[in-house]
Amino acid sequence: MQNKQEMYHVGKQAGYVWTWWQGDALPKLPEVAHWHVESSDNVALAAKISNLTIGNTEERYEQGHRPYMAYVEQELVAYGWSAVRNAAFGSPNVNFYVAGHNLYLYHFVTMLPWRGRGCYPRLLQEIIRRTQQDYERFWIIHQLSNQASQKGIAKAGFSIANSVFHLDHAGLGLVAGEDTARAQAGAQLLGLPLVTFP
Repeated sequence: MQNKQEMYHVGKQAGYVWTWWQGDALPKLPEVAHWHVESSDNVALAAKISNLTIGNTEERYEQGHRPYMAYVEQELVAYGWSAVRNAAFGSPNVNFYVAGHNLYLYHFVTMLPWRGRGCYPRLLQEIIRRTQQDYERFWIIHQLSNQASQKGIAKAGFSIANSVFHLDHAGLGLVAGEDTARAQAGAQLLGLPLVTFP
């Protein structure tokens, strides 16, 4: 019987799937004076900060998604969203279900004047600390070209579970990272095949 992994031809790489699991280290990051993180149920505020319509923001809240906003004193410096239940990423769009003790993190932005100051990894770590009593595995994806995201995610303590590749039939597939268990968990979460190079 032919191995399922051999049924696909791998094209260009699209990005990476990263994960943080209970028991992983959270690297110590430099302190940022007057730093604090808030989450809000204020739909209008979340829509304004995230540059979304009210309708799109309401839909996120209905799905159980929540925004996290990082401030230095009263200035917004970064934000991001967490997702349970229905989520999506990529092009072509991949819709998947965030089940069990998983939390998917997405739509992170650091405000231009604050980029390069470590706000992104600090926000990721803060979300983990606040929610790890309810979730055991945290996931985040970025495009291959987004080197800033890659550096920030790594600094926060995440590890690569999979590389995301375009496949010959116009879908997406995953190539396993070094940890087989995390690679398989990522494939199960996203509903994408694990593939190998021909």
